[in-house]
Amino acid sequence: MPATSILHANALTQQAWPKTFFEYMLKNMIFSDLMGAPGSGMPIVIDRTLVGRAGDQITFELDQPLTGAGQGNDGTLEGNEEAMSFWNMPMVLAERGHAVVEKGLMTNKRAAINIITKGFYALNRWAAEQFENDLIYAMCGLGNQGTYAGEGSTGIETVNEVAPSTNRIIRGGQTLAGVYAEVAKDADLGKASTADYKNYLFGTRVIEAMRMKAQLAAPKIQPVLVNGRYYYVCVYHPLQRRALRAETGETGWQRIVADAYNRGMGNWLFGKQGNGRERMFNGIDGVYDDVILYCSERLPTRVADEVLDQGDKIDKSIVSGTARVARAVLLGASAVAVAWGKDWSRRTKKFDYDRKTGIATDAIYAVKKVQFRNPGANQSTNTPGDDYGVIVADTCCEEV
Repeated sequence: MPATSILHANALTQQAWPKTFFEYMLKNMIFSDLMGAPGSGMPIVIDRTLVGRAGDQITFELDQPLTGAGQGNDGTLEGNEEAMSFWNMPMVLAERGHAVVEKGLMTNKRAAINIITKGFYALNRWAAEQFENDLIYAMCGLGNQGTYAGEGSTGIETVNEVAPSTNRIIRGGQTLAGVYAEVAKDADLGKASTADYKNYLFGTRVIEAMRMKAQLAAPKIQPVLVNGRYYYVCVYHPLQRRALRAETGETGWQRIVADAYNRGMGNWLFGKQGNGRERMFNGIDGVYDDVILYCSERLPTRVADEVLDQGDKIDKSIVSGTARVARAVLLGASAVAVAWGKDWSRRTKKFDYDRKTGIATDAIYAVKKVQFRNPGANQSTNTPGDDYGVIVADTCCEEV
């Protein structure tokens, strides 16, 4: 059982010097504003049906719209009824927990650090970070702990893995001048030459392509209602943001920003700084083409011989230190579901004749990208449909 220890040689051992508090800045938790209850229309749906109840699986239902034309003048309804269809999405809950324990009496004596108190806050931060990582993995179509969906190399099971469906993924990008192109698979990104990755960067053309794919999807990926107006939400990697901001030309990001400043801070692009109806979510980069833009360093990136999707290796020309392939996501309403079985809770335990104390936290939950299944005519086929509210885009990024 690994235990936390502070030895005499440790610089933290108290030698009559004053207490100093060091604050560790956590990575931004950007998704709290995007959560809501079922039916809220938010990108992340939170369900608490199983909190306080027995059961480790919950099934969401989607009522499919009627598609028939009906009957016209003097038509006969009897015998021409249309069968209704109810699609389903099961989620299986799993346990997640972590703990710390102090080494013993001498460790507590040497330093003015209360390991249990510190452990309490450390576990709170750990739980928040792991939960946000799970959200990222789910919406990106990855497996648990950032593996590819189906790899199965981790004992953590809180993410119900769903790889991106064929009709919900873009592989490609644009030049800094805005010339857009797509490829068939990640292995084709940047493979023509060592500098070919520059033809597949992230930018406004990519955002437009993601939005169009969402809008033309069948069924349409529904946008999110914010202050009486509908938007999609795009989350991208910092290296993708750098490419976006370096875009040139009359329709490039820099020109758009300059024009927005000329129109004043009430402009739609700067909604995060407004008040009332102009107020957007905290921490956004802006809005483009009715897409709210977020940046997160947690978005996955890959280099040569690594994979985002099973069997699709990144080309050897994408060399670490020079370039990467990053996955951005565009979210609509009900894109990701979270099912809670037990909230995060704290536990303490005494060891060794009550001379040592340990503290732990655990929860039971599941995170899954929403993808409903068609039960078929026999009500048991359960063929997966397309991703319900997510578009992903794999683009190249320049590291240097």
